[in-house]
Amino acid sequence: MKYQDDMSIKEIANHFDIGESAIKMRIKRSKERLRDLAEKDDQIYSHE
Repeated sequence: MKYQDDMSIKEIANHFDIGESAIKMRIKRSKERLRDLAEKDDQIYSHE
């Protein structure tokens, strides 16, 4: 939502009725998961 809908952290927190720090942590964890998936994908295709 932050990137796709250009919403602020505060707007997202209000939408889901949770704290801003929880939103920041969820975004951080999501970025980490995406980075890990991209790295695994790179490893798979570099061995072909």
